Amino acid sequence: MEYVNEVKLCGKVTREPEFSHEFNGTPIYSIDVETTRINNKNNPVVALVRTYFTDSMLASGDIKSGVFISIDGKLVNSKSKGMVDISVLANSYKIISKDEVETSTVTLIGDITKTFTNSDNYKGFVNFVVAELDNDGKKVFSTRVVAWNRLADYIYNNAKIGDHVIIKGCISNSKTTSRPDPKSDPVEVVVSEVMVTYFSIRNEDKK
Repeated sequence: MEYVNEVKLCGKVTREPEFSHEFNGTPIYSIDVETTRINNKNNPVVALVRTYFTDSMLASGDIKSGVFISIDGKLVNSKSKGMVDISVLANSYKIISKDEVETSTVTLIGDITKTFTNSDNYKGFVNFVVAELDNDGKKVFSTRVVAWNRLADYIYNNAKIGDHVIIKGCISNSKTTSRPDPKSDPVEVVVSEVMVTYFSIRNEDKK
């Protein structure tokens, strides 16, 4: 099966890089990026996204609080104060002007492994987990996905655990969990405002 995890993150750096941890001997640093999306009521919503860089990517010294940045990377699972969050791991970046900031986007292809929505609690949105699985069926990466209104109706009526899905959306702080204020630590970042979702036709459905 095909798995894709791609993020284009644009926004303003809100704090100086800080050492986070080492991975295979490589120092990893984190920043927070403030990005804005448009919600389903056509209103701007600010999200704060933790983003990780290797020390070599920071060598030029141009990533600092207050600059605007465009990042190509992927979503990763991370922990903050013992809670599992979603962050971005940067593959490349460039410093941009404020006028060059675009809407941050996410493309995910993976399997639905869990749903939080059922006939007892469905209220116009669906909340589920999309994961990348290895050959043994173990999760390599997973993230919560939220969809609203007519798209939520479609997903609720057609999607089920085990479906292989293609999702295009954007990054948002979760509004469906009892977490702290979106601008406080820890920050949970989820994919929401899903724009396109395709459900695979499995062999048993063709019979």
